[in-house]
Amino acid sequence: MIQALTFILNDEIYYTAEIPQELKRGIEQERDRRWFEVRQFPRRAHRVRVEFSTPDGGRFTYYTRDLSLGGVFIETDLPLKLGDELRLTLPMTTGSGTVQVRGEVVRVDDHGIGIAFKRGRRKM
Repeated sequence: MIQALTFILNDEIYYTAEIPQELKRGIEQERDRRWFEVRQFPRRAHRVRVEFSTPDGGRFTYYTRDLSLGGVFIETDLPLKLGDELRLTLPMTTGSGTVQVRGEVVRVDDHGIGIAFKRGRRKM
């Protein structure tokens, strides 16, 4: 039995171990039907209170599960949808002050929502 991780980066397939060519061909044929997770920023478990508002004026307070430079996972049972834009207020890691960021809902599951931070300036 061969144990290897397979991942795609810039549309190229990489393997963590040598595998037979026929197995590589099978993986290449299947790659469009599978979901591969490749993160640009590593996540860190980080539970803090987060306040956020929705474009329709709703204001909520929940807790984060993890955080990265690219986004945050918020534990919530709110019925938000993929693509919803939020304005978030997070505490500074130094313990004093807050930071406000815009984000987009990119994941919804039974445990909460994944938010990708948005860059640039745009009104919500």
